Amino acid sequence: MATRTATAAATTRPTYGLPFVITAASAGTIIEWYDFYLYATLTPFLAPI
Repeated sequence: MATRTATAAATTRPTYGLPFVITAASAGTIIEWYDFYLYATLTPFLAPI
């Protein structure tokens, strides 16, 4: 019976630096707040429809 072993390339995960993580989290937060602001702004106009 043959056994398989995982290679180092298959088991390594990409590592992200702190600046990348902070930038990605900030971009996600900005998009989420913009989405909330847009919905809150358009609610009075779309409510009568």
